[in-house]
Amino acid sequence: MVSSVGPTLGERLARQRWPLLVVALCLCTLFSVGWLRYFERATSITYVPTAPGAWVEAEGLRQRVVEWYLADSLSGSDDGVPVTPDPGKVFLVAHLEVETLLPDTYCGGSVLVGEDEQLTADLLPSGLERPVPDDCPESGRGLTELVVQVPQTRTDAIKGVTMNDLETGVAWVLRPPA
Repeated sequence: MVSSVGPTLGERLARQRWPLLVVALCLCTLFSVGWLRYFERATSITYVPTAPGAWVEAEGLRQRVVEWYLADSLSGSDDGVPVTPDPGKVFLVAHLEVETLLPDTYCGGSVLVGEDEQLTADLLPSGLERPVPDDCPESGRGLTELVVQVPQTRTDAIKGVTMNDLETGVAWVLRPPA
């Protein structure tokens, strides 16, 4: 006798595997999209502007920008000849007030140009003696200098000095007092 109900779902899936394949592909797609969105949020940098002259604390360091200026050359070399930037660029010299809260804290930063371009500090020639040191004090407060080469065409787009907090993915954008 033939059943009037018809084949069960298990019997239909045993004969035709494509519905199971479609469900599996949908689940894989959903998982992949979710993972990519999480990865993008977890690894991208969020730029957060601060008030001019504000202190920011991250990763055992407090710092603020005291002043910055553009320079066509830097003095202080052993032979007395000024150091010049690469062609088409100028130096941005930023003086930062720093307070080291933990030992062996990395002191540095980059300069944010435009919406998302970070320019890192340049290695200055050895023997260049600047009036302000380019490293953090071992403990307590001090003044440090950040020197970055910026294209002359982008000097109007300078947003500030960034201080990255790797735990949160936030890059604080520091500016000198008005």
